[in-house]
Amino acid sequence: MSTLFVIGGGTIGTCTAYELARNGRSVALIEKGVVAGEQSSRNWGRVGPQAAPRSSRTDTGDA
Repeated sequence: MSTLFVIGGGTIGTCTAYELARNGRSVALIEKGVVAGEQSSRNWGRVGPQAAPRSSRTDTGDA
């Protein structure tokens, strides 16, 4: 079996490498620095409030 290379040790890269390895694949994770040490370490998982689509708004615009 050939080895799969995952480039980038951030959140997505490590999750991808983990799932591939968990499913029996040979995986090499390639990261230029510390795994999860770049932007992934600064990502607080913020999700801002999203506006409802116009079709689901209940206001009629009458004030």
